[in-house]
Amino acid sequence: MGRTLTIIGKVWLWLAGIIILIGYLSILYFEGWGKFQETISPFNIVNWLTAVIVLLPGILLAEWGKRLQDRTK
Repeated sequence: MGRTLTIIGKVWLWLAGIIILIGYLSILYFEGWGKFQETISPFNIVNWLTAVIVLLPGILLAEWGKRLQDRTK
């Protein structure tokens, strides 16, 4: 069970990371460098909050799976 959760969490993180990267690249390609800088600005709290919300399930699943594996050893 723990190994399965860890794998699902890692897959989630990889897919979410790829989707976020594709989003950033599409902003850079279609809207230019200025919009890209505006999007990844540390003052753009909504963007960072969205990235955390998207990545959080994968992080939690991977951590939960790791803890279950450690408990069964």
